[in-house]
Amino acid sequence: MVAFSDVWATPASGFEAHLVAADRSDETIKTRMHQLDRLARAFPAGPRSVSELALENWLASNRWASETRRSMRTFLRTFFTWATKYGYCTADPAENLPAVRRPGPCPRPVPDEIWKAARAASEPRVQLMIDLGAQLGLRRAEIAGVHRDDLIQDLVGWSLIVHGKGRKDRILPLPDDIARRLLEATTWVFPSDDEGQHLTADRVGRLIKDAADGEWSAHQLRHRFATTVFGKTGDLLSTQQLMGHTSPTTTQGYVLLGQDRLRAAAAAAVA
Repeated sequence: MVAFSDVWATPASGFEAHLVAADRSDETIKTRMHQLDRLARAFPAGPRSVSELALENWLASNRWASETRRSMRTFLRTFFTWATKYGYCTADPAENLPAVRRPGPCPRPVPDEIWKAARAASEPRVQLMIDLGAQLGLRRAEIAGVHRDDLIQDLVGWSLIVHGKGRKDRILPLPDDIARRLLEATTWVFPSDDEGQHLTADRVGRLIKDAADGEWSAHQLRHRFATTVFGKTGDLLSTQQLMGHTSPTTTQGYVLLGQDRLRAAAAAAVA
């Protein structure tokens, strides 16, 4: 839990309650509160001390990746709209923050020989994490939260209910080998040392990255899954559904088109 100074404690508590009331996911609330902690450390005199120019200069001074910067801007707009409404600010300093350009898609799927080698050198628990990322496309938070009760059976075989981002569930058909290993659990598939809890998303991400000597991440296993599914099926909508994306445009950012596919497409126009 983040500890805030006296001048930030009351607005921080109120903002957290606002997120809970809005039914934001636990992961979203955790992210927003860490972003608020960064803001509070940068402006220790409290939210009333934050001016529009100072806020923009603070954003400019941090060398964040584009997606991190976009997320922080979204947080600042949300927080200061709320803070101004409830009197923690006299004016909204984030109202005119410049939009952050969305970077173009840059899919980077883990090569099969790399993730398979990392898997082979890992303990069974990490092997299963890698399989859930590479062969089912699960996010690290989705991997962390897999429970035995999430497995369902139909006439064809076993499927997994995945509790996705933004509280959006999806159902994924399971390969027999992965289903067998998941069925060995009685509660959480990846329990933590805290009784009744599962590993955090950060812990799962670190275990996967350590298995790949720090070179590849759980997110890039998702890129591998999307690229492989689309490459073998050519079906963007099915790939989108399996990935748990709201828009196929998002899914396109995960798919690396092979040169053979681009060459075949270009050849179709040759008379």
